[in-house]
Amino acid sequence: MYLLEVFIIFKHLTWRFGIVLAGILGWPNWAYCQSVELTLTPRLCVLEASERECGGTVTLRWHAPSALSACLFQEGQAQPLQCWQKTALGEYTLSPRANRSVRFFLAPPNDNSVIVEAWFQVLQQQTAHRKRRNPWSFY
Repeated sequence: MYLLEVFIIFKHLTWRFGIVLAGILGWPNWAYCQSVELTLTPRLCVLEASERECGGTVTLRWHAPSALSACLFQEGQAQPLQCWQKTALGEYTLSPRANRSVRFFLAPPNDNSVIVEAWFQVLQQQTAHRKRRNPWSFY
């Protein structure tokens, strides 16, 4: 019984020590990233059967509980769309010519780690072709 109590206390202290150590060593990104939000307006584009790609503008907004330096990227592009230095919010407007869904993400400058991501969804409307068939035809 005594050994079990010692183990529980040790486990509890180890957990607390790990959290404190992570904060000291600069690993708060996990908890920090949970509170950064990236929103897209609009988030969805529905293409008619005759359309090839989405038009219009998309506004990306992000905000964080405290100031940070971050860059906005579009998946598949090496260069950032926009970067911000030590600010808690940002906004960027673009006119995508997209025929498929596109991923946008915030990342620290000169770092590949993703802080937060959001998707611009592109859906293609399908035309329904119904066969007219008469199952009891006499001919």
